[in-house]
Amino acid sequence: MLSHEFTPPALAEINTNLEGLLHTSNESADLNDEKMSVALKLVNVRCTFIDNYLRDDQIKNKQGFIEKELLSQKYLEELFANLRDATQQTLAQLKRARRDIKKFG
Repeated sequence: MLSHEFTPPALAEINTNLEGLLHTSNESADLNDEKMSVALKLVNVRCTFIDNYLRDDQIKNKQGFIEKELLSQKYLEELFANLRDATQQTLAQLKRARRDIKKFG
């Protein structure tokens, strides 16, 4: 989960949209160019939000937020790594299929 007990509502909304997109794509191994573009935009919006949020001196428990965000970042990296692995597996299957078609065609 990207959101945690210190997540402000605006960031929670970004996180929900990003997770929904990545989980759907992870399950079907389908992250087309449009979805990838949206995912990368959401990641950029998320990073900008966090940067601006951490500059606010009025934040309570900034250290707690930072610690939880480090865990969230690891989780986000895992989601993208899973997509990368699924894409690599699909490419390998396509290469084998092309080779087999040339061999028997």
